[in-house]
Amino acid sequence: MNKLVKLARVSLVSLLSSGLVLACGILPTLFKPKVALGAEQITFSYPPIDVYMSVDNLETFVNEGKITGDFGLYAGLIGKNRLGSFRQVLGQRFNVNPDLVALAVKMPIVDPLFRQIGQVLQVDSKTNGSEALRLAIITAASDPEGFTLLNVIRKFPAETIRVNANLILQLADELPIIFGYREAATQAIIQQAKIEAEAEPQVDFSQLIDFREPGPYKLTKKEVSFQVRNIRQTETGLADSYRLDVDFLIPEGLTKPVPLIISSHGFGSYKGHDSLARHIASYGYIVATPEHIGSSLGYREAFIRGEVGLLLSPIEYISRPLDIIYLLDEVEKLVKTDPFWQKLIDFNQIGVIGNSFGGTTALALGGAEINFNRLSQECNPDNFTLNLSLLLQCRAVYLPQNNYDLRDSRIKAVVAAHPLTSALYGPEGMSKVEVPTLMVAGSTDIVTPVVQEQIHPFLWLKSPEKYLALLNPGTHFSSTLRSDTKGVSSIPKFIIGTNFDLGRPYFFGLSTAFFNVHLKQRQQDLPYLSSSYNKSLSQEGLDINFIQSLTLEQLETAYGGPAPAPLLPKSPIIATPPPPNETVLEEIKRTGVLKIAMRRDAAPFGYIDDKQNWTGYCSELVTSLAQHLTETLDTPVEVELIRFPSNLDNRFQIVSNRTVHLECGPNSIRNNISGVSFSKAFFISGTQFLIQTKNEDKIQPNSNLNGIKTGVLRNSSTEQFMRQQYPQTQRIYFRGENATSEAVKAVTNDQIDAFANDGILTLGELFRQKLPFENYTLVPEDPLTCDFYGLVLPDNDIQWRRTINTFIDSERAEQVWGSWFTFAFPYVLLNLDYCVNR
Repeated sequence: MNKLVKLARVSLVSLLSSGLVLACGILPTLFKPKVALGAEQITFSYPPIDVYMSVDNLETFVNEGKITGDFGLYAGLIGKNRLGSFRQVLGQRFNVNPDLVALAVKMPIVDPLFRQIGQVLQVDSKTNGSEALRLAIITAASDPEGFTLLNVIRKFPAETIRVNANLILQLADELPIIFGYREAATQAIIQQAKIEAEAEPQVDFSQLIDFREPGPYKLTKKEVSFQVRNIRQTETGLADSYRLDVDFLIPEGLTKPVPLIISSHGFGSYKGHDSLARHIASYGYIVATPEHIGSSLGYREAFIRGEVGLLLSPIEYISRPLDIIYLLDEVEKLVKTDPFWQKLIDFNQIGVIGNSFGGTTALALGGAEINFNRLSQECNPDNFTLNLSLLLQCRAVYLPQNNYDLRDSRIKAVVAAHPLTSALYGPEGMSKVEVPTLMVAGSTDIVTPVVQEQIHPFLWLKSPEKYLALLNPGTHFSSTLRSDTKGVSSIPKFIIGTNFDLGRPYFFGLSTAFFNVHLKQRQQDLPYLSSSYNKSLSQEGLDINFIQSLTLEQLETAYGGPAPAPLLPKSPIIATPPPPNETVLEEIKRTGVLKIAMRRDAAPFGYIDDKQNWTGYCSELVTSLAQHLTETLDTPVEVELIRFPSNLDNRFQIVSNRTVHLECGPNSIRNNISGVSFSKAFFISGTQFLIQTKNEDKIQPNSNLNGIKTGVLRNSSTEQFMRQQYPQTQRIYFRGENATSEAVKAVTNDQIDAFANDGILTLGELFRQKLPFENYTLVPEDPLTCDFYGLVLPDNDIQWRRTINTFIDSERAEQVWGSWFTFAFPYVLLNLDYCVNR
């Protein structure tokens, strides 16, 4: 029987067996509940004074309304008029899903928030209370008595909750400044709107069409899908290709081509949430709504079900604009070749509109550039911030620091409502937007705070035609939410507001008028973009102020002094270098992040499986390494793991320039690569030829292989070996992320006679493609070379190399190795025996 057939059968049985062992033996211990103490007192620490309060007395007040013991002092400080509200807040029961709560508080994306809260709420050892707070929330959510803030206090896993009163006082001092400046900025915009209105020609607004009402066109929806070959976060994991689904809303009865609008949905939304798109299309536009599958409703639900590990992949900041660029590429082909689309779309007039994350995407297409220096400063984990949008923006700090060119010159106008901008783009990135831009903001938005995310960024725009519409009061949801949306009634009003039924039609109408002027060149619609007209649309509960210019001097005049430092970043920013001679371990301990790279084309080390999951030995190994570092570094929070894709071309560079801390893959240990070193060997393989079994007599490795067409991977150690040992063979080169896959297919299709590669990688690719093993043979039986694989590490960091080598020898790493190679790929034993014992 063919050795590969035997191997396949042994591997399948062994893999299933090992899976049962893992399921029956390890999982119960992983999910064994922990015993938690309950808090008995709260200590307010204001050195050198500590003041104490019994949790029992607090509980008596919440449950019975009685003021007893030491709570009397705090009752006096709270004030008689506010005691009722205080009691209600602590005792209010919330209906929560315990599993969802547990998932939410463990998300890496909320680590900075918990670290900040943990600075205020400490355990009795005066250490950060983030992990204790997480456990308290999870435990309280599972309590039959219901989830209340009082119950969270009761479940705090320490006898004493130590409250850092210094930080609370600092926060109490800063909040009036922040809110005061926000109010002053609002007043400055109101004043500027008056100035602009006084300078505008008078117009009889009663004669204007009300664009808040639906337009005259009936619509037809056409669903189109495109296959995109590019790495993308999806609902099933990271994939190297994906399907881009797009809904086109087409007005019926068009007599000539019309502009195309791309509508980019917000985080956790979907293309079917298309009321904005339908409104604009009803005025004679083709509107396309793509599904951003890495940040859609489906993705969010997959995360909640535990099917994906990240709430937001950093790659999404690149993938969303690319979705639209790929969409425009496909539409351009259709317009050139398909008469149906030719008569519909004026491809010279294209706009993009988005709300929230969609607004951020729209600005990128208009020219806004990611500013990594700004991200590095603003996303310092030691910074205490009330800007919740940074939880999302700071995910981008983990992107490789390339010059991403996401501007698309085909985009002629941009609408961005409530976008996230301050850290991601900053003054430098926003200044690169050159097309007409409309920004919409809410004065009381707490998700993307209006000053940091819209008002100051409006100042940074250098586009000759820019507009800012401020809804007052307005929240993050004032422009898009409907009052009859499912679940709205359960969301606190301070988050969503109460006037979205007024703000929503206003935003829809304003966007339509904006595109009329800047895409259809309807100069007669310019009055809609005037301060006076927009002011006339104000109603009870919604004041509208619309401006085309604003200066920092106006804001500071309204405030009565310089803008508060936390709200106005210095410009231009200079990158903050890491501390001198900072080791990898010091960086990981400082940032709480382990950055690794692994391949997507090198089964079984790192590859995309048939379910589009990024998996392999390296994936499990680095997950174990992150757990190992969490324990050995004694960090207050779990070390977060960030994965980057690597390939044969960049695998050493991204380590030497410290983009990542290590690269895991089939890398032969050598001493001639500048800027990198290697760990001790964790694997042994060697060069073999993959051939079809029917051609076994044709390929004789002991000959010179003259005239034999042999596939080789570019920039691999095998390429060097083949040049030296078989100079007369006809080398056929394969390159790129699909090189191994294409080479195996070339053998299958008789396009080449043999494929020279490390035997384990070829075997892994056969497994991945599910090819019939009886059709293939690896020759010679013993490998032609012996290649020892090591992890690629930065050079001159002995401490990091020792740490990695110690981990490779650990029981945890050996278990990972055994699950992949002893059971699933026993072929390695053949190489090990030959290379060590020859």
